[in-house]
Amino acid sequence: MKKRVIKTASILGILAVVGITYFYIYKLLGFGIPCVFYTVTGLKCPGCGVTRMCSALLMLDFKAAFEANRCLFILMPAFLYYAVRSVYMYIKFGKINYNKAENAVLVSIIIILILFAVYRNIVGI
Repeated sequence: MKKRVIKTASILGILAVVGITYFYIYKLLGFGIPCVFYTVTGLKCPGCGVTRMCSALLMLDFKAAFEANRCLFILMPAFLYYAVRSVYMYIKFGKINYNKAENAVLVSIIIILILFAVYRNIVGI
């Protein structure tokens, strides 16, 4: 278990450094990673606006975060739950297993994201 704690802490530390570095590059240079799906098709994917949303959240600008990607902003508590639960399960048991209810919620989230992508391209948000 101690090995898994160290491995998890290392990975989360690296992700934090990469995320903070990306945030500062984005804020200072205005350069973000372009969405490949949008570049190729001209349509917005469910994740378009995540960089702006995360940047706004780090600045505590919740209105701008909501405007950047409404669906992911609303689903953020679910994503945080699954992230924390996954880390806990990996550290404690060495594997990640969800129960039927959690799997049903994950499938629902995927369906919501697909419907959001279709909606945002029809309505233009």
